[in-house]
Amino acid sequence: MDSDSTKSLAFYNFLAWLDANKRKLAMALVVCVLVIAAVNFTRWKGRQREIEASAALLALPSIVSPTRLAVTNVSSAGYEKVARDFPGTQASFRASILVAGLLFSEGKYKEARDKFELISKEKLSDDLMVQAEFGVAASTDAAGNASEALKKYQEVVSRFSGTPASSQSKMAMARIHEGQNKPEEALKLYESFSSTNPYDSWAAEARDKRERLLVKNPQLIKAPAASTTNNFSGSTNLLVPAARP
Repeated sequence: MDSDSTKSLAFYNFLAWLDANKRKLAMALVVCVLVIAAVNFTRWKGRQREIEASAALLALPSIVSPTRLAVTNVSSAGYEKVARDFPGTQASFRASILVAGLLFSEGKYKEARDKFELISKEKLSDDLMVQAEFGVAASTDAAGNASEALKKYQEVVSRFSGTPASSQSKMAMARIHEGQNKPEEALKLYESFSSTNPYDSWAAEARDKRERLLVKNPQLIKAPAASTTNNFSGSTNLLVPAARP
């Protein structure tokens, strides 16, 4: 049997199989279309719910005063309602973080930490995850648990390198080390800002803190490197050349 005959036979066999199974194929196609439609509808509904949640959050009074850059006297009830009414949305998580921030501003550091920690276990967007993790560290710090706060700040630095929260965490860690009379550790953290943008506000503050730390602890100032041997005189004094005979 030549090649053309083989191809023709295979084609007719395929047509025969298609005719015998057309009902099953039609059902499979219908199921596929329904699944795709269901997925698209679910995504659309999720986006609509996210939009509604964001609108509800934006309708609430601002927690931060734009003129005083301070936390205003706002009730957390509205934010808690958004979190309850739109569970699982990023807007609800943001509302919960704002509630935790209000608890922190009221000096309720344990409650704030518990709230931040609970939120951090959700499927947060990257920016919200940074806020939640930093909130855990800052609340632990404010509650006076320095050792645990150092660990939490280090986690923020390791996981979110390059973010403002990372810089703020390093500054907080340096402050804790200074309070524990560990100036060497604090100096390392201040000097870690040397490779960042010199105009960065955190880098500028780190330079200022470093200078103050060195004034208080002059023993940390590194001695200048030893001068090389003078090739002319055999002396270590580079300023005086060897006298000619």
